Amino acid sequence: MKEINFLLHSQIDKIKWDFCVQNAVNSKIYAFSWYLDVVADDWNALVYGDYELVFPITIKQKFIFKKVCQPLFCQQLGSFSPSESLLYDEIIFNQILSFLNKKYTHFSLSMNHYISKYFSMKEKYSSLKIMHKINLELMLNDNYEQVFSNYNNNTKRNLKKIQDLDLSFERIYVVSDFLSLYVESLASKIKLKQKDYKVIQSLIEIILEKNKGSLYGLFNSQRELLSAAFFTHHGNRSILLFNVSKRHLSANSMTFLIDQYIQKKCQMNLIIDFEGSNIISLQKFYKGFGALEKNYSLIVK
Repeated sequence: MKEINFLLHSQIDKIKWDFCVQNAVNSKIYAFSWYLDVVADDWNALVYGDYELVFPITIKQKFIFKKVCQPLFCQQLGSFSPSESLLYDEIIFNQILSFLNKKYTHFSLSMNHYISKYFSMKEKYSSLKIMHKINLELMLNDNYEQVFSNYNNNTKRNLKKIQDLDLSFERIYVVSDFLSLYVESLASKIKLKQKDYKVIQSLIEIILEKNKGSLYGLFNSQRELLSAAFFTHHGNRSILLFNVSKRHLSANSMTFLIDQYIQKKCQMNLIIDFEGSNIISLQKFYKGFGALEKNYSLIVK
């Protein structure tokens, strides 16, 4: 059995790291080094062997305490490996959990593939608990007519209300146009800090630069931006990472925008990942497109 080693951020070979994440059987865009560099205040890592399995440790400092948690805009992390047997290896999992439990007073980590292993050693880690989180996904392997037939009545009504308006669905290439609408419409609701908006801008810019995302907008005949959405692309997964609508148009215009995106991507064997929300109205909104719950679990101390 090879060793699993703790590496400080400065010691990580990011070329090997990203190669491991790219080829991982559970690859997620959140785990690339360049993504973590944007969203995490600080991050270190546990690395098995010669980057055969990697585990990012994202740090948030609060007073004298260091807390390991999922950064904003980074829904799921955990272990990543091209080897399924390493991902489910109980010895490796025990080493990771033991390290985190000894070193940190608080942590919250999505480790879906390890949950069954956790229950087999639950008594050893009695201070930890499991939290279940909602994630909503829509599979686009059918034609649009079939996908549309799974929309609920409310979604179909919202589309009907807006479909006769002179609207255009277009790519947006200026990130600041999106961000202006985002701040204007959501600042009073979601209480982000100024640095969080800078992270959003930097994240969208680097994802676009790497050709791993698309920014779309819905415009009226006066060229006013009504709604906008940013989707990341990695593997067969398209994540709705950010979206916003002018406040008085939110349900109808965002329904129209997402429907246009769905039409564009149908029959591509693509998963649209709406991520998740504990807000019931948002869950209902995404489920209205036929999205199903593909939930995940957190191990929390």
